[in-house]
Amino acid sequence: MPVTTVDETCRNAGVGQVDFLKIDVEGAELAVLEGASETIAAHSPALLLEIEDRHVGKYGLRATDLVDYLTSRGYRMYVWKNREWTETDRVTVAVRNYLFSVALDRSRSKIPALAGQWAG
Repeated sequence: MPVTTVDETCRNAGVGQVDFLKIDVEGAELAVLEGASETIAAHSPALLLEIEDRHVGKYGLRATDLVDYLTSRGYRMYVWKNREWTETDRVTVAVRNYLFSVALDRSRSKIPALAGQWAG
């Protein structure tokens, strides 16, 4: 099975807009993000990532490395709490799914309604 990047897939398929990416790759999230760097820079999509230190540790990383990578690009991190996205500044063992958004403006959010269902 050939491996490609998000950026290459979007270019080859002629994708004009990316609003949302769900990334759950058992610790290789940073590699996916790096392979989506052009897409992320151009479209600022909302990102739903499953982050656990036990998985990213297999790649010599910590959960904070992913958070730092995205916050340095203007993203904020949120957790699903009490049926809404609540801003947070750290990854905990109690939560696995984190939403990253450049701006969580509920009146014009890019976040699909189902994102809350995926957070569970």
